Amino acid sequence: MNRVTLIRNLLERRGIRGRVTTAQLLETIRALPVRPRLGAPLHADDTRDYAAELLTLRPDERKQLRLTGPVPIGPRPRVQRWAPDYVWPMRRLPVLMKPGAIGPELLGSMIGSRTRLRSLKVLPKLRVRLQAIVCREDNGKMWDGSNPQSRDDVAANIAGGVAAVNAIFADTGIEFVFYASADLLILSDTRLNQDFVLAATELAKLKKSLPLTEAEMGALADSYSTTPYRNQVASQYPDKLVWLFAEGTRYGFDNATQQWVLSSPSGGGFSWEDLQFVKLTGWIDPNSAALATFLAHETGHYLHLWHPFYQICLKPAENADPKLTNVQKRDILADRVKALLEQELDKGVTTGKTVNVLDADAAVVSDTPPDDSGELIGYMNAVTNGTDCDCCGVIGTVELKLKNNHKVKYTPDRSLVMSYFKHCLNFQQHFSPYQGERMRSALVSGNRRPLVAVQLGDTAWRREYVCAVWNPNPNNQYYCWGYAFDDFTAKQREMYAAGMRLHAQQIYARDGHLVCDGIWTPGTQAEFIVWGWTPTDFQNKASEMFQGGMRLVHIDSYIHTDGQI
Repeated sequence: MNRVTLIRNLLERRGIRGRVTTAQLLETIRALPVRPRLGAPLHADDTRDYAAELLTLRPDERKQLRLTGPVPIGPRPRVQRWAPDYVWPMRRLPVLMKPGAIGPELLGSMIGSRTRLRSLKVLPKLRVRLQAIVCREDNGKMWDGSNPQSRDDVAANIAGGVAAVNAIFADTGIEFVFYASADLLILSDTRLNQDFVLAATELAKLKKSLPLTEAEMGALADSYSTTPYRNQVASQYPDKLVWLFAEGTRYGFDNATQQWVLSSPSGGGFSWEDLQFVKLTGWIDPNSAALATFLAHETGHYLHLWHPFYQICLKPAENADPKLTNVQKRDILADRVKALLEQELDKGVTTGKTVNVLDADAAVVSDTPPDDSGELIGYMNAVTNGTDCDCCGVIGTVELKLKNNHKVKYTPDRSLVMSYFKHCLNFQQHFSPYQGERMRSALVSGNRRPLVAVQLGDTAWRREYVCAVWNPNPNNQYYCWGYAFDDFTAKQREMYAAGMRLHAQQIYARDGHLVCDGIWTPGTQAEFIVWGWTPTDFQNKASEMFQGGMRLVHIDSYIHTDGQI
């Protein structure tokens, strides 16, 4: 069945026959058939991410639904408030060194400065290259036969989305890089475009006189999931994060015909820890501010983040019931939350700590508050203000009385992009500090490391090659390679005291840390050495040294893991 027809029928059941506001549409979408879970773990199950459904509406569908109201602009820029943590970045050391000497006292000053810099816990940026795969049906069309977006439009819309996502990720030290000329692939492949594709022999099961149960239908969809195939395609880009823009598939039961009906698009997206891709919406809306939060949310799942909420929501049938008032919906949701908290009381949990059961990601991060996924707050605002369900309204705290007559309350953080308040653009959407650390851990030491392996120096370790030149020379010589920076500076002090001078050196990154190569030859001449100076500081020093009678005999420029030269 056509999705617009499904939504329009639901709107009419609610008595809405004219123009439709975004709030009305969002509340109506809650009554659509649930998308298949496709093996998603509970902590990353986005089958009830109703706000994401809005992203799949094409302009012609918006027009058919007579959707009104302004399209919100993007999230406001945020002031960075988290100083993240990782290895010492290359920067000028705050020491003044005299020409002709590099004694132990100066090296000690340099090393001490390096220690102080490290204690600041300044974090280099991790840059993640994207690969966008935009899917069509085998015939090059969208599922309903309409024409897809042009390549130019897709490229521009994704680029805009990446910029907005980077603003949300700013505090994490993670940045995404996308070049449309090299990182955009459009494929006409139904298996990539759909979440599951039933074999022709299975289609008859949808029309059985004794209909399949919902569990049986879900099992059938899972058995024909296209996830393994999508993983196979995404694995062709081991050093890129694959954003898969696909329409997806949903199923619903048609009471009129007593049959299961397949439809597309499914709306929304998904990813989790061991998937090789992030499944996103098939239609990329450049005018939707929620696009950025949607992309950031699903990418967060890919980088090992969980939902911060225990999901408590109405069933699609309850959302579709025109007889249920907003007061009744609010009370149903409140009773479900209370039932959950009272189960905690029965386990011996103290009243004040019962709300902790709503902090669903407490096992992996410790700085997100209890959250029931937002519908209760939405209907609390609706009842108070006489509006439709509004999760983004003035009311943001839930207060309930439990069976022991004690009150509990909790206030979800509606600015967390991993929550289902992510469409609330009156809050500056972001990641918590510990969420940022968990994502960086997935990149630095987890299964996502291949995405940043070159930055962390893996290529200098696992596939390291050495080039060298020898020529006749009767003089003594000492060389080393792969020394840690501290070991190298200690060797320099030793060699200087023994009458050896540093003839050549090279510094590079391996596994995110500095390593050094060096060659020493006999000498008594004055020597001045700098490490890790910025290009501007180096150029200024070069002029000063020239005026002082010193000549440059060796130079080595490089880019460290944070992109600095």
